[in-house]
Amino acid sequence: MEKVLVFGEHRNLVGILSEPEGGGGGMPGVLLLNAGLLHRVGPYRLYVELARGLEASGFHVLRFDGSGLGDSAMPHDSRDYDERSRDDITDAMDLLTEKKGIETFVLVGLCSGADNAHAVASVDERVTGVVMLDGFTYPTLRFYLKDYAPYMINPVRLAWFLAKCLGRAVARLIPALRASKGGGDVYERTFPPKARVAGELAEMAGRGVRMLTIYSGGIAGYYNYADQFTDMFKGTDFKGLLQLEYIEEANHTYTALSVRRHLMGIIFTWVTDHFAGDAPVYLEGTP
Repeated sequence: MEKVLVFGEHRNLVGILSEPEGGGGGMPGVLLLNAGLLHRVGPYRLYVELARGLEASGFHVLRFDGSGLGDSAMPHDSRDYDERSRDDITDAMDLLTEKKGIETFVLVGLCSGADNAHAVASVDERVTGVVMLDGFTYPTLRFYLKDYAPYMINPVRLAWFLAKCLGRAVARLIPALRASKGGGDVYERTFPPKARVAGELAEMAGRGVRMLTIYSGGIAGYYNYADQFTDMFKGTDFKGLLQLEYIEEANHTYTALSVRRHLMGIIFTWVTDHFAGDAPVYLEGTP
C-alpha cells in the first residue's frame, strides 16, 4: 500500500510511503534519497521498483523529495544545501518513528544522495545500514596507472590524450570566468578530505553500521577498478560490515534495464539478508 505524506518542520516535504500489510514490526525503515536533481521516482523508476519489492518483504520504504526537489518546496531560511539535506533526512526518520514506531533505518542514495546518506549515517545512531552508489572517490596509484599508462606507451595516443586534457582545462576555465564576472553559479561535485571520510567510516563500522558500496563504470574518470574503494581506505577497519560491488557495464544512472535489474537484485538481496529477520523474501522482478 502506498500513501502520500507531507511532513517536515516547514511542512514542505512530500514523499510516498510504501507500507507493508501486517506492519513489518522490528524491521528498519528504508529511506530512498534523491539522486542529484531527480525526484523521488529515482533514475528510470529505480526507486519505485525497489520500494515496492522491499515493501512486499515487510519493509516500510519512504521515497521522498528533499527541499526544492520534485514536489517539495524550498523553505525560506539560511541553511545551506548540506545542512538542509541532512535535516530533511532527519525529519523523514522522525516521521516514521512517530507514525510507525520505527527506530532504526537503512539509507539508500546515488551520487549526491550517497553523500547525504554518509553524512547522516556518520552522526545519527538510528542508521544501521547504508547503501551508497557512486559515492566518495579518491585516486589511488592503481587508478592513475590504469587511467594514464596506455597513453604513455603510445605516441599517437599520448598526443590525443594531451589535447583532450587541454580541452578539459579550457572547458572548466570558461564557465569559471563567466561566473567570476557575474554570469551565474558553477556547480561542481567535490569530496571532503579523505582522512575525515576514513574516520567517519571507521566510526560507522564501530557502531555496527552495515555498508553496501556500489560503483558504476559510468564514473571511470574517478573510479576505474573493482577494489579501488578498499585501496582508498586501506587503513580503515570495516569489521566485516562492508560489501563492495563494481558494475563496470553500468552508466551512472543505470539506463540499461538488464543492468538496472542486476543493481536492484544486489540491493534487495543485501537489505533482506541483513535486515528482514523472519519476514518472507519477495524476489519477483529481481535476478
